[in-house]
Amino acid sequence: MEDQLEQKLAAELKQAHRRATMIGIVLIVGLFLYAYVMLIIVREFAPFTGFIALPMIDLLRYVLLAMAVAQLFVARLIQKSILSSKAFARAMIFQRQPFSQPIQKLFNASTFPLAICEAIVIYGLMLFLMAGNTSDYFIFAGLFLLGFAIYFPRYRQWEQWVIQLKK
Repeated sequence: MEDQLEQKLAAELKQAHRRATMIGIVLIVGLFLYAYVMLIIVREFAPFTGFIALPMIDLLRYVLLAMAVAQLFVARLIQKSILSSKAFARAMIFQRQPFSQPIQKLFNASTFPLAICEAIVIYGLMLFLMAGNTSDYFIFAGLFLLGFAIYFPRYRQWEQWVIQLKK
């Protein structure tokens, strides 16, 4: 009986991990789609100097850069909070979730940081559209990729988390 539960949990873990991985892949595809759109804009509006002339664009650039770096650290805090949260378990009672409680916690703890990383690359796209500087996009895309290297769902990590959640 317990062996069947373990097999069911393992199958559910694989399914949830696959879904989280697909979400990550879609977000990475978005990164390249944004870059493609940016290059089209540069070509079509050459010389492209941005759609909005902001006098304090440098200040905005530094504020967004600081926010992006902070978000990489906040993502870890959110991830740990989801994994350790008892309130999360109570909230799941009132919502229909596709996975069992421990697996849903892993899924959410893996996908929330990826969404935070997506916001970082959008900062770069936004700065590019305002000021026309392609390096803005690529700097934030680099931070996005750094975040993805840190937070992309790894199956071995999920297995370790399941063991910890069972304790």
